[in-house]
Amino acid sequence: ADCTEGDNGRCMVSVVGAHVNSCSYDKCFTDAACGGKACICRESASLPNSCAEGNCTVDADCGVGRFCSPSVSFQATNFGVTGYWCHEASDACVDDADCQKQGADSGVCAYDPKTTHWACSHEAFLPP
Repeated sequence: ADCTEGDNGRCMVSVVGAHVNSCSYDKCFTDAACGGKACICRESASLPNSCAEGNCTVDADCGVGRFCSPSVSFQATNFGVTGYWCHEASDACVDDADCQKQGADSGVCAYDPKTTHWACSHEAFLPP
């Protein structure tokens, strides 16, 4: 594959299964390309840059006394940053240190879209 159908195309070589190559394309290079949301830089060569979910890109978007933070997915905390959300005084946590459990694996402080607040999550995506 030539990978010329989108921005910054890269050929991804399959190393398992049917050995089918595919292409990866970036969706953004700056926040301006994301319509008011943040552009997330790829975490590996195989992933594309993508526009984040969320309600902020900088602290000033959140108002007085609030701040903007990156969040992993609440349901799959091992998938990397998926969005940027404002912290509120009513959030259950501010950072991962608030989610420590004695004698157990630590959780992460992540934005929960169901409650629209930050809370501790211990959910990791485990493939079937």
